[in-house]
Amino acid sequence: MEPKRIDEWDCVFCGYTMDAIDTVTDDDPQDANEGDIAICLKCAEPYTLHGTKFEPMTDDELIALPLEVKEKLSLIQKSIRNIDGMVGKAKELLLENGMRHMGYTLYESPTDAPGCYVMRGWDVSNGKTVHSNQAVASPINPATLRTLREALKSMGLICMGRMNADDPVIVEVWM
Repeated sequence: MEPKRIDEWDCVFCGYTMDAIDTVTDDDPQDANEGDIAICLKCAEPYTLHGTKFEPMTDDELIALPLEVKEKLSLIQKSIRNIDGMVGKAKELLLENGMRHMGYTLYESPTDAPGCYVMRGWDVSNGKTVHSNQAVASPINPATLRTLREALKSMGLICMGRMNADDPVIVEVWM
């Protein structure tokens, strides 16, 4: 399911611009309602909807949350922070040995990393593809794939998609 687009707003902690809402369940995202919770996808800070504006969640609001909501919030925050660390690893891979690779392949659940998205760099040498011995792997979720794509875009690479003959675990190739 696609998130619902809303008016853009910026995180007051990190400046990240958000423009969509989604649910943590399999339900379709509905209009945001008073008291709904949002989480910055960059720094993981929680927000509460007051009127038509998301405001940083206060300590009192956090304390008042039911235990199951606190647990979900904590899990989501840990996931976001894990992804942030993964972006750093992805950028390190992109700059491995002070050089960029010619291209990168994104995989979903390859045999050496089941349940993970994996990014591997590659070059062409003497007409043959040579794969990097380093890779970035992280558990499968939509935010992980977006993060890897953002890291590749930030390096000026372009998504070439995938070919029908590619191994089914290949998500896409970037050059």
